[in-house]
Amino acid sequence: MLKLALLVLTVNGSTGLQATVSEAQDMVDCQEQLETVQNLLDGIDIEIAHISCGQTTSRLTVFQHGDGPEAYRYHYRITVGAEQFALTQYTGNDCTTDIQASPKTYCAISNQRLLGE
Repeated sequence: MLKLALLVLTVNGSTGLQATVSEAQDMVDCQEQLETVQNLLDGIDIEIAHISCGQTTSRLTVFQHGDGPEAYRYHYRITVGAEQFALTQYTGNDCTTDIQASPKTYCAISNQRLLGE
């Protein structure tokens, strides 16, 4: 089942991209979340590689603020289309970021565990 969510990919020098997914009630809620997160990250000089609202079937645990680096152990291939995105868990080095493709593909880590599709 599709759910609306905010997808945020930030650049972390030591680990590459970090992914955060937060479900939203509707597009207004998602856009408000997007603006809040973007302003917060811009204010503390964290580079945003991608931020958008979109439909997804991917279900993740709730994002936890303040987790240490050891919590970022879930690796995802993230495919982002015009109105949807999907996360696929991977292990090893079998993921390649391609932001020129359509849909765009990112490789990122997260502290959020995939619960299912």
